[in-house]
Amino acid sequence: TESLHAKTDLTGMINTVALRLTRPGVVEHFRWDFKERTFDVRVTALPAANGGRFDIVFDEKTDQLVMERDSARVRGYLESIMASLQLGVIVVNRELQITNINRTQEAFLKTTGVQISLLQAIGMPLAELFPEEAKLLGAVASEVLNQGTVYGGIAERLHDENGKEIVLAVSFSPL
Repeated sequence: TESLHAKTDLTGMINTVALRLTRPGVVEHFRWDFKERTFDVRVTALPAANGGRFDIVFDEKTDQLVMERDSARVRGYLESIMASLQLGVIVVNRELQITNINRTQEAFLKTTGVQISLLQAIGMPLAELFPEEAKLLGAVASEVLNQGTVYGGIAERLHDENGKEIVLAVSFSPL
């Protein structure tokens, strides 16, 4: 996909693209920025019966591009927050599949013998990560999601390989 700015001659670009269209049905795309708007321009060669004409479609992408840019910015902001937290965090969707896990949680899991990376965890059912607590976690998560309440109350004292005490406290809250 080529990019064309308003300073460039739109007619010239369409002519250039049309010259590359050697057979009917062949499609070429380019992006055209005009003032504050962005368009995906699609040029298609029509069958010879149409006298060698072309179909030109302008699909405005401005709102989509703004939304994608804003979404990427928010995602980056949330990822930086997750990375800076000293608490382990696991984020799950309604199906209780892991959608995010921070490095602190990843490190904590390793101290408990669970060797899993962030990438391996994404999409994994929470019950697979914590099989012994699966039933309880499912019930609590269901209550939180259905009633919108915050739940905190599962706590356990563990020890790492050096004997250092680690307190595990689990809470659920809807986003």
